[in-house]
Amino acid sequence: MIGIDGATWEVLLPLMRAGVMPTLAKLVDEGISTTLASTIPPDTATAWTSFQTGMNPGKHGVFDFHQYKRGEYYPSFVNSERIGTETIWDILSRNKKKIILVNIPVTYPPQPINGCMVTGLLTPSIKSNFTYPDRLAREILDIEKDYTIITTQESFRNTSLDNFIEELIRTETKRTNVMRHLLGRYDWDVAMIHFQSTDPLQHAVFWYLDEKNPEYSPQNYQALQKFYSSIDRNISALLDQIPRSALKIVLSDHGFESVRKTIYINNILITEGLLSLKKQGFFRQKLFALFRALRKIQGRFFKQMFSFPRSIALVAKTTLVDWTRTKAFVLTGWLYGFIYLNLKGREKGGIVAEGRTYEELRESIAKNLSSIRDPETTNRVFRKIYKREEIYEGPHLKNAPDLIAVPEQGYECSQSFIETSDDIFKKNILGKDHTGTHNQDGICIFSGKDLDASGKLAQAAIIDIGPSLLYYCDCAIPPGMDGRVLRDIFSPEFRESHPLLYEDKEKAPKPADEQDIFSDEDKKKIEKRLKDLGYMD
Repeated sequence: MIGIDGATWEVLLPLMRAGVMPTLAKLVDEGISTTLASTIPPDTATAWTSFQTGMNPGKHGVFDFHQYKRGEYYPSFVNSERIGTETIWDILSRNKKKIILVNIPVTYPPQPINGCMVTGLLTPSIKSNFTYPDRLAREILDIEKDYTIITTQESFRNTSLDNFIEELIRTETKRTNVMRHLLGRYDWDVAMIHFQSTDPLQHAVFWYLDEKNPEYSPQNYQALQKFYSSIDRNISALLDQIPRSALKIVLSDHGFESVRKTIYINNILITEGLLSLKKQGFFRQKLFALFRALRKIQGRFFKQMFSFPRSIALVAKTTLVDWTRTKAFVLTGWLYGFIYLNLKGREKGGIVAEGRTYEELRESIAKNLSSIRDPETTNRVFRKIYKREEIYEGPHLKNAPDLIAVPEQGYECSQSFIETSDDIFKKNILGKDHTGTHNQDGICIFSGKDLDASGKLAQAAIIDIGPSLLYYCDCAIPPGMDGRVLRDIFSPEFRESHPLLYEDKEKAPKPADEQDIFSDEDKKKIEKRLKDLGYMD
């Protein structure tokens, strides 16, 4: 299995037709492919956790890179111990299947599996315990002594496009070398690698990939082809090392599209009188003005000198908000708007009564957000406002935002504030902000001898991949999984000899450990990474 973060047919199909990605093109030609529906939100942490569990976020508990702990007005980072259910890796291990995993998001800290694991995105550094078993770390560093977890778009901001591309290529080449070593050294039944670098590349320079964008140029597009060609070569190298008859699955966690503006929902709530700020004394005003000014400075020296264990944005929220007069707020979520109500009995300073008052306030906020228009275009900026129970179900529903605001194409949301409370929109700037953002339309490719040669797959969702993999591996599927088995893609002969099996009883939800496992130093590293990715302000 090969994960390509943020891969979208909009980008890949032209590259395949141009001969830039012949390996991927061959997999598509010989196999079955479709668009893969992501999660709500189509966020990396949420979507890959849904893939690993076959469940909606209400069952596994991961809604974002941050987990909001009710009553604290402060979120913490998610980790593998906060996944509130079994993963497909647990189930495969229980069924004696041997596994190799490299760089799957939300696998840190590494959990015991029947095989080996190199953890992914939220791993603080290679000085952390980033492998299972522990001794594997030395083996990995012997192969690639400067193994890189992720290269963010900060590299683009600080250097040039060509240097950024080269750094991304080096990152994924090292990852491929590690995976090839593991495939050759250890026995395996299921192996998966995740290429992360497509995501930061497309966040940074999606405008260069979009012919309709004024920033597009043939020169820049040609430069980017070098990166996609390297990913294709990596895939080819991996395929050369596995049996031709093996089932190959290529998938992405979400798609991508151009983004022009950021919406600051907290500022909307301020203007609506639903979020109140404390009056600031002279010293506090000057202090936060200084912090904001320092954050705007692009030089590495100032960024290193003024790096804090907790983000200024989150500190600002927890210290500047007057919770005794606040009815609604946003503390997590960067892509869609995650709106929490300051509910009595749930939040320590809650002022919104449960029942009718709560429901009426949700309706009012949803109505107001739905009516907001971009003054520049006069178009609405939100496609849909969901109540949490409309899209999630399960034991972790209680931790979901009360409302989820889905922006229209061309917009993304921020959990932060901007300079003045009446500013709702900010135009995104190339080299500073996202030029591309996530959407629902990922990719999926199946290729292998056990597929139906005439088979087609009209639609699939990321939660379907886990149960389909379990079916292929002759493992019984837990009844609590939300995804369906994509059984029709397999040949009649395979289906006849491989009955669909289900476990008799649904397992009780795994207790999610809400303890913050990260040290202050680890938080600092992860926070910087998420900021550099544009996932925190």
